[in-house]
Amino acid sequence: MYAFNLTIHDSTGQAEAIVLNFRTEHTSPATAEAAVRAAVKNYLLSEDGKKDIENNNGSFNWGDVAISVPEPYYIREGLYPVKANRSMDMEVEHDEDLAAELGL
Repeated sequence: MYAFNLTIHDSTGQAEAIVLNFRTEHTSPATAEAAVRAAVKNYLLSEDGKKDIENNNGSFNWGDVAISVPEPYYIREGLYPVKANRSMDMEVEHDEDLAAELGL
């Protein structure tokens, strides 16, 4: 199982990036991206998706994906959403000696 994070950036810089997190068996970013795009396409072809397009003046962007595409569309494509309000990253130095901090 892999972790796959879809990061949606706001090109205006006015909003924080949105990150959608998934667990998946897809083994490459390209196949995971294709699965996301298939899920979105299938949603947009549904009655609810068509209503969303209509309500958005004929448009549907990645920000809309983040709030509108229901989980079953992702799951059918082998993407299992991980629910979190926000995500965090932690970066560390590979060679940091953790035992030294303990005085060992």
